[in-house]
Amino acid sequence: MSSSNNNSNGSEDGDRDEDLIKLSKEIEKGFSEQMQKFSNTATKSLEKKLDNIKRKRESLDGERQEFEKEMAQKKEEFEKEKQVWGEISQKFAKSVPSSGRVKLDVGGTLFTTSIETLTSYKGSFFDAMFSGRQIPLEKRRGWHNIY
Repeated sequence: MSSSNNNSNGSEDGDRDEDLIKLSKEIEKGFSEQMQKFSNTATKSLEKKLDNIKRKRESLDGERQEFEKEMAQKKEEFEKEKQVWGEISQKFAKSVPSSGRVKLDVGGTLFTTSIETLTSYKGSFFDAMFSGRQIPLEKRRGWHNIY
């Protein structure tokens, strides 16, 4: 009797082992499926975020290119203006008498004064005029050093 008991216990143990193996495989399969779903969801989410980043980068690249183009234009305009002012300053420097004396026609009365006197107030019209920061007034024909 003991041998048939052992056989039935052995068979029950074998069935239990098979059931545990089946259960283990089902759990493993379920876990694998869940991990695959999670992986797919995470991948889609990351791809979406990456696409958003790419679109934002393209937009920023476009804005940067526009900004660089605008700055290049402004630099070119500035350089042209700087050149014009340099030319005006050189012409004006040539027109200022080397003696440092100038004649002024104020309401038909002629005055003679020095550049030093006219530029003694920093930031004044004459200070700007003789420093080359301001466009000089035109000379009248035949009136040298009268502005």
